[in-house]
Formats: sequence, structure tokens, C-alpha cells
Amino acid sequence: MDGKIMLVINPGAGRGVQMPHLLKRFFGMRARRQYCRSPEEYLRVIKGHFEKFGVMVEAQITLERGHASKIASKCAEEGYRAVIAAGGDGTVNEVLNGLAGTQTALGVIPIGTANVFAIQTGIPAEIEDACRVIAAAHSIKIDLGRVAGRYFACMCGIGFDAHVLKVADSKFKKTFGAIGYALAGMRQYFRYKFRPMRLIADGEEICSKGRFVIVCNGKYYGGGMVLAEKADHADGKLDVCILKKSDPFSMASYIFRIWSGRLRLSSSASSQQCRQLRIEGGRFAVHADAEYLGKMNGIAVDISPLALNVLCPCDNILSSNQGSLSL
Repeated sequence: MDGKIMLVINPGAGRGVQMPHLLKRFFGMRARRQYCRSPEEYLRVIKGHFEKFGVMVEAQITLERGHASKIASKCAEEGYRAVIAAGGDGTVNEVLNGLAGTQTALGVIPIGTANVFAIQTGIPAEIEDACRVIAAAHSIKIDLGRVAGRYFACMCGIGFDAHVLKVADSKFKKTFGAIGYALAGMRQYFRYKFRPMRLIADGEEICSKGRFVIVCNGKYYGGGMVLAEKADHADGKLDVCILKKSDPFSMASYIFRIWSGRLRLSSSASSQQCRQLRIEGGRFAVHADAEYLGKMNGIAVDISPLALNVLCPCDNILSSNQGSLSL
């Protein structure tokens, strides 16, 4: 390989209304000191840090949804060493869908809303520190989940939270930024019709009355809140979190327990590890890493073990799947 590196910048990442610091702390989101007013400013700042660390990068600013996947796929075909996603979890998801199953590594500079992937892999919130991690060229291989032909690194949601994401992306997020998700959730709770879901994991029925489901490849949800404490993004398994009630008291309890990392203590929630999952019972909204995919019947989710190379801090490297890239 010729050692080329591509930087992909989402021009819309991190440019909405900023969530108050107290709310960021509540949801486990990490604040950073440096914000830029335009994608061109982000490009200048990021390139400046890389030059300081002796790393030269090419760069493209995305033009539309799906563009980052096309850029990443082309780079993988051409033997690039790494593609760096500068954006939020949506940008990361697009890039990894272009890199899955290839030798080209994913680097991340987290300038989005929740940045769950960066938290999951220990990538720093500050731009300069994230660039330093990429320049160090330490890598791990991680599993990827897959739903409806789409890979995900963090989680896949089926039901209510996917419906909320659709509404927030189309209306609230553009106006209110990260706060839009919370506003959309409160509003949509009284409009959404919860229907029972039947879940079949590795060929066996595990639940017939789930109200909504989150399939995890990592521990975190919505920021730094721990949803699936046993999840490991390199164990070859999915962690399925099933919420079985939808009344106001139960929903409030779920939110509190997820926030405090104690969902396991809820009598109306359960979890199951599996390699394949099927969800039946009707058409349900689906998202992958907070990217809305649509409404679907007979939803199938599975795991692709160690399908992605990720540049991350060396203290996050597991002995069984570590590596190093010469950048």
C-alpha cells in the first residue's frame, strides 16, 4: 500500500445549537474546548495538527448523505492506509460501511453530537488529541453488527428510539441541535403506538412482548450512558436489550436506570447475547448508529466478527487483535 490517508469532513457536524454543559454531563457527553464555525475552518485546524505530527492527509468535504461511504469505499479499493471521519456517529457509520472487511483503517475525529463511537473506543474529544492518536497509528480490529445490509459499530435500535431519530433528524435537530432528540422523544411518546415484538435469538424465541429493542455492539448509548454493561466490541456477539413495558412510569424508570448504568436491575427489562437476531410482529422503525434506515418487516440482525480496523489509543488495544500502521 502507498500510505495515503484520506480525511472526510461532514460539513454539518457539531454546528447545531449546543447542549448546555449540565445536560451534556447528564447524558455522559464529553465537552471539548475547540469548536469551529465552518467545515473549511475544521479542515484548516485538523490539517494543521496533522502537519505538526508529521502526517500528510488528503481531504474531502461531503456533499450529501451517503457520500462518505462512497469516498471510503474508493479509498479502500485504492489501498489507502486509513480514512479519517471528522464528524459524529453518522459520519463514522458511513465511513465504516465503506471500509468493512478491508485492510484500510478507520480514524475518528469526534466533532458530532453524541460521539458514542469515540467514547466506546477511547478516542479523545479534543481535536488535537484525536489527531495525535491517529498519528500514533495503533490499531485494533472490532466486530460490526449488520441490519438490512447496513453495518453498525455501536448499536441498532428497533421501534421507538428509531422513530424518534427520524423525527429529530427531519425537524428538531436542525433547529435545536442535540436538544432536539430529547424534545422529539417527549413529544413522540404520546403519539407513538407501541406494538409487541417477537424476538428470536440464534433460533430460539427469547421474548414475545418486547416494546422496543436496542441491539448493542458496545456498552454505551446516547453518549456515555451505559446500556449494555457486558458488551464487548471484539467478542463476536451482539448484546440485545429488551424493554417490555411502555407506560410512563416504566419509561421514566428505564431512562433513570440507563443514565445510572443499572438497567439490569429493572424487572421489565432483559438482555441476551447472541450472534443472530430476528424481530417479528409488524413493521418497525430501524436505525443503525443513529442513522435512520426506515420501517421494516422481519428484521434480521447479525454480527461480523473483527470486520473493521480502528485507530485508537494504545491502552485500548487488546492483545488478541492489536496491530500497528505506519502512517
